[in-house]
Amino acid sequence: MTLKYLVLTIIGLSFFNSVKAQISDCLKFKHGKFNMVYNGKLLVIKRDATHQYEYYDGSTVPNSYSIQWISNCSYTLKPDADNYKRFPNTPKNALITVNIISYSRNTYKIKATSNFSSQVLKSEITKIN
Repeated sequence: MTLKYLVLTIIGLSFFNSVKAQISDCLKFKHGKFNMVYNGKLLVIKRDATHQYEYYDGSTVPNSYSIQWISNCSYTLKPDADNYKRFPNTPKNALITVNIISYSRNTYKIKATSNFSSQVLKSEITKIN
C-alpha cells in the first residue's frame, strides 16, 4: 500500500512540475521583438513591461497599446490615444484579450478576442529577440 502512495505522489509531483514549467515558460514572451503574419503581411511586435508596439507591413509608425498581464499566459491590450486618432471608429473602451494557448521554444500560439467584435483571432507568433 505504501508503494502505491509513493508512486501516486511521484506522478502528482511530476504533473505539478510540468504544469508549473509550462506556466513559467510563458514569462519568456513578456518582453522582446516578435514576428507574426496577419492578413498575409508581416506584423512586427515590440513589447516592453507596459506597452506593445505593432508595425504592420513595413510601417514606421506603430499602433501602440498599453499591456496588462492578467496571468503568466494571458494579457490585455488597450489602444493608446494615438490609435484613436488614427482609427476614430475604435470604441473608447476597446480591450483585446490575448491568451497563449501553446508554445514551443521561441514560438507561441494565441487566441485573441475583444470586447468590441465577435471575431476570434488565432495566430502563431515567433520571438526574434
